[in-house]
Amino acid sequence: MVSLVALVCSVAMAAEPTPTDLLSSFSVGVGQKQVLEGLKQLGATDIEKHRFDQPGAFAAGVMTGPGMLAMVNRADVDSPLFADLPKKGPTFVTARVGGTDASYAFVGGKLWGMSVALPYRKVKPTAEPFASDRLAPLETAIGSVCKSRQVAGKDEYNNAIAWKSQSCRGGVAHIWYDPTDRDAALKMLVHRR
Repeated sequence: MVSLVALVCSVAMAAEPTPTDLLSSFSVGVGQKQVLEGLKQLGATDIEKHRFDQPGAFAAGVMTGPGMLAMVNRADVDSPLFADLPKKGPTFVTARVGGTDASYAFVGGKLWGMSVALPYRKVKPTAEPFASDRLAPLETAIGSVCKSRQVAGKDEYNNAIAWKSQSCRGGVAHIWYDPTDRDAALKMLVHRR
């Protein structure tokens, strides 16, 4: 009987969404309805939709939470988020899983980009500094979103701290790791080409 309870608990724990599911569950170009339904299925909380012409929409969609606008600027991406204003503009959806916020930007009703910032505790290296699998939590988080990627930056110790992918979730991904940023150690941006 104990083994059955353990099995049920392990299955329930495996089904619990992770913060990276906020990106890995979607591909750029999908519709807003599909993202909203997917977020509900993930069990995301605080799901909110913000139209560009509502007060505070841009702040909620690209400046707070994971900080999509800062990531877009850091990656030097030419985004359509401010095109065609004030006649028409983007819609944003924000959501949360396990204390991690995500932001989704829709242009013309299709997902243009999505971003998430994971706190250090979610990707914390193992305690043993010389263990071969020390960075396994970081690799797992990145790999769950982008299977193929190239190193785009290294620190002074030759450790990879930035990655880029041309084929991630149907778009381009930019990923940065900063272990000194406790609130947003791993930042990921995926956007349409």
